[in-house]
Amino acid sequence: MKARKFTAVIAAALFIFTGLVSLATPKTYHVSPTGSGTDGLTWETAFTTLPGALAVA
Repeated sequence: MKARKFTAVIAAALFIFTGLVSLATPKTYHVSPTGSGTDGLTWETAFTTLPGALAVA
């Protein structure tokens, strides 16, 4: 019975850890004077200023 409880605790911990890791996945924001300033996720939609990119980071 103890082994089953231990397995359940480990499984729950792994589930929580996996969820936290996915939340911490880094994003790359692009900054370019020729970008559209939309969302910074591509060079075409890059932020035009560094403060604009830092505001969403």
